[in-house]
Amino acid sequence: MNFFAGILNGLREIWSHKLRSALTMVCILLGVGSVVLTVGFVNGLFSNWNKWLAESGGLEKIAIVDQQAPEAQQAIKARSPGRSMRDVAALRDGSRHANLISPEIDLDSRFQRGRAVHRARVQGVTPAIFTINRTEVEHGRPLCDLDVQKAASVVVLGSTVAKKLFKPGEEPVGSTVRINGLLCEVVGVVRRYAFNDEDPEEWNPMEGLKNNIAFIPITTMQQKLVGDVPLTWVNVQVKNVDALHQAVEEVENIIRSSHRGIDDFRIRTGEEDLQELQDMQRNFMVVGTTIGAVTLIIGGIGIMNLMLASINERVREIGIRKALGAWDEDVFVQFMAESVALSLVGGAIGVAAGCGLIELMQRIPGLSVKPEISLAAVIVGFCFSVVTGIASGIYPAALASRLDPIEALRFE
Repeated sequence: MNFFAGILNGLREIWSHKLRSALTMVCILLGVGSVVLTVGFVNGLFSNWNKWLAESGGLEKIAIVDQQAPEAQQAIKARSPGRSMRDVAALRDGSRHANLISPEIDLDSRFQRGRAVHRARVQGVTPAIFTINRTEVEHGRPLCDLDVQKAASVVVLGSTVAKKLFKPGEEPVGSTVRINGLLCEVVGVVRRYAFNDEDPEEWNPMEGLKNNIAFIPITTMQQKLVGDVPLTWVNVQVKNVDALHQAVEEVENIIRSSHRGIDDFRIRTGEEDLQELQDMQRNFMVVGTTIGAVTLIIGGIGIMNLMLASINERVREIGIRKALGAWDEDVFVQFMAESVALSLVGGAIGVAAGCGLIELMQRIPGLSVKPEISLAAVIVGFCFSVVTGIASGIYPAALASRLDPIEALRFE
């Protein structure tokens, strides 16, 4: 009997013992379905995070952030002026790799317009930040160099801030709002950033990054709100991503020199964020596939038990086949094919169930993470089911092929 004939015979056996076969295939179905579903959720989640990374400035963005000076420099750390406009001037004069530079001061603030009150973060920036962070102004205009030169009391609102302060139908641009008591004219509103068409309010990492913030000129922030305080960030966009490592080294040397040799800063890159995301994605994949693999192993044990029971029921059949001239290899192939048939059917149903659930979840309104069907997960899950069938069938098939035909014919 060839292998394909054995597959057909295995399908007939499945049909003959529907309940027993269904119970045996349940674990295969669950294992394959869980692999497809888990990978779909992970892909959906991290496609959102990759979008978040791109909307945050991408791989070409470098941020200079605060860090404690090392232990060896604690005694002399006061020599450093900290992050200041001196760093910005040094980068503009000495960096060959920097395309755009924008200092930033962040301040949690109270917004007020009439009786409407809202708390959000205000960023004192230069116009370059809109390009560096890929922030698009939907209504009005972004900040300009003249705003910075004059320390103008103007503001660009994030979409959530505008929504909280203005009623539907009201035009924010040209109106005024108070920021910590400072009266500012609204010159622009940033477009709404979200991860899906339903634009859910819950679980939207873009909310605090671009929606629930506002931008004012950095000179306005320094002269009218906070005074001479250290910069929160210094944002840099490099000219060429391929030269990112050289750019990081160059920026590090310039800032260290500006800080008089004190390492009280750290260079943060989009590449680091991407690596963290990839590590998280890999960990999620490992956990998900491990759960699926354990379920498949349990399913494999079920298939093995079913095959052993099937052998016990068909001992005389095996004896008759051997007496009529069937080789040991023929019997082995038959039972291996039946085991693989069980795993094939279970794997196919598992793939269909996993893909069906993903399609159903994609249609659920308001679901913040939309799972995505992964062809690789479908193939891997199905292949795992076949491997499980092969591994589970080897021992029963070998046991059946070694039966003595005389003893098998005597079996009652």
